[in-house]
Amino acid sequence: MPLLKKIVNKLINDEKHSFKKICSSNDLFLDYTPNKSGHLILKEIFEERVYADCFPFHKKSVIVDVGAHFGFFSLFANQNTRKDSQIYSFEPSTENFQKLKKNIADNKIKNAKMFRCAIGSANGAGKLIHRKNPANSALEEKIQAHPSSFEEVEIKTMETVIKENEI
Repeated sequence: MPLLKKIVNKLINDEKHSFKKICSSNDLFLDYTPNKSGHLILKEIFEERVYADCFPFHKKSVIVDVGAHFGFFSLFANQNTRKDSQIYSFEPSTENFQKLKKNIADNKIKNAKMFRCAIGSANGAGKLIHRKNPANSALEEKIQAHPSSFEEVEIKTMETVIKENEI
């Protein structure tokens, strides 16, 4: 086996091991294969604890996860707030939203409400530009280049979300 292929295989195995270790250490039930592209986000949230300094640990809270991706922050919020807290997860990408729903269900989270929409400055519709990395999408108004892949998405203001959900 050529050296480059060995190095690539080792990196993949190391990432898979790290993913499984994070899940095991945090009592998470996540399948590696559909979630592997989110490994760095999972690591930031659960291992590096990037939100720890500003998080309302063990309090009754309303958590809003805008751009929820695969739901890793929503899982963190569920584990670290009181069980009577409410979590609102917003993810416009159809592909990511399916993974979000599966991850919330697989982890038996009952206090999360999921919405397949973007949060923006006005209610309406827009184009979500897909990039190679599924964690890095943007609404068309933020992109200057011509997109190769996009999907139509609903956009809601935070004010609308608050009124609709009586937050």
